[in-house]
Amino acid sequence: MRRRDAKADLLFETKHLEDDLKKKAVRGGSFTASSQAINMLLRLLSTAVLARLLTPEDYGLIGMTLVVTGLARVLGDGGGFLYATLQKKTLSHEEVSLLFWVNLAIGLTVAIALIVVSPVISMVFDESRLTPLLCLLSLSFFFGGLSVQHKALLRRQMMFGKISVVDIGSTCVGLGIGIGMAYQGFGYWSLAGMEIGIALSSTLLTWAFMRWVPSRPRRVEGMDSTWKFGGNIFLFNLVNYFTRNADNALIGWYWGASALGLYSRAYSLLMLPIRNMNAPFSAVAIPTLSRAAANPAKLKKFFLGAVSMVSALSIPVVVGATAFAEDLVLLWLGENWMATADIFRILSIPAFLFGATQPLAWLFVVMDRTSVMRNIGFVAAPVNVAAFAIGLPYGPEGVAIGYTISSCLMFFPLALLALKGSGVSLWEVLKSWKEPLVSSVPGVLLGYLIKEWGGGSNPIVIAFLSLGVFALSYVLVMTLFFGWVDRVKSWYSLKQGKGEGVETNQSRVSV
Repeated sequence: MRRRDAKADLLFETKHLEDDLKKKAVRGGSFTASSQAINMLLRLLSTAVLARLLTPEDYGLIGMTLVVTGLARVLGDGGGFLYATLQKKTLSHEEVSLLFWVNLAIGLTVAIALIVVSPVISMVFDESRLTPLLCLLSLSFFFGGLSVQHKALLRRQMMFGKISVVDIGSTCVGLGIGIGMAYQGFGYWSLAGMEIGIALSSTLLTWAFMRWVPSRPRRVEGMDSTWKFGGNIFLFNLVNYFTRNADNALIGWYWGASALGLYSRAYSLLMLPIRNMNAPFSAVAIPTLSRAAANPAKLKKFFLGAVSMVSALSIPVVVGATAFAEDLVLLWLGENWMATADIFRILSIPAFLFGATQPLAWLFVVMDRTSVMRNIGFVAAPVNVAAFAIGLPYGPEGVAIGYTISSCLMFFPLALLALKGSGVSLWEVLKSWKEPLVSSVPGVLLGYLIKEWGGGSNPIVIAFLSLGVFALSYVLVMTLFFGWVDRVKSWYSLKQGKGEGVETNQSRVSV
């Protein structure tokens, strides 16, 4: 028994990670970047297949359920307690066990609550099919609660390779189930089956890699700071979730499933690459920034480097989505979804601002200012919901325009609050946008020339050529005129100069 306890205690130690921390973080970021790229490709390919097997109404029904089932994503980080597990310098088996049972209780409670309220939600949307759908999807809450702390321990030990296997494996299982069911004619049930498949397989794979077994729940002293830290993140994510899904709820209620299907597909396709690009950067940047927090000059250097990298990847996505919206919709969704092109183009601006705010959110966590982040969520929520409501009578396009306006209004106050005390100015952040914007212009012009000259050719071929030329032109301009190959090498360099050792700080978060 004593031997087993000693072995289990090794899961909570982090001293062995402090040697070559930057090397471990960058290597982990590389694993994460690769897995995110594979996941994004799988999602895009599956979207292209499913969009040809399902109807906008099928997606609209799932879009209605996402208004509430999307809470599983909020609870997927343990209501903020995943970060609490990562945040503490010293951690015990009893503390993590207590958090495990808290996460499981949250997931089970929400699952039961969702089953209970599903008839009410069906009445609100005047759609009886939502009741059985919501009952099935409630299982994802329960599965999520079972694996939160196991995933936290994998991340605490920087086992990013195993985490990548979990992510890719669960995605493959879920997408396989979804596509298989769609081919068999299950319609919207195939999308529900896909989500359950991902949730269950993710939990099982996580358990396979992290064979930690929690003890019975018991009272643990000194947990007040943990509850506060995790609670602030949970409240922000909760408010932010309801805000970001208010547009889906309003469109589904006012315009119905078909209109919601168009809007949700445009939003999901646009946000997919933005979200998948931010994840690997968070894996590398937050640990590095956390250790540099005591040195303002180093913090500023690392942060601006990370912001530049994020901007270099997210800005061309947004510019390309704006300039070639019809081409992207044609390639990935098909001709039946061309009505989403205008929505897709309008939403490109809030999508970019979403990506731009992610590095700012790192600072709230790194500098232990999660209470400020929580308060920002409370202020931004009514602003965004009011913008959605004002645009609602004008259809999905009106809601998208309202979202764009509110995102622009909220970005600058949020940025100023996040940068406070960091030594980084807003102007320095905005300057990181210049090179990617300039580098995008030639590609847009060349892409339009191809569309003009090939007007009578196969539209799918022209779409591929336009997007390919845009991407190639962007890479060439960034490489030849702005020296981005050397910058990327510098960012991923595993060597540390004299005086550049990584400091440890127990009050910071390592993600």
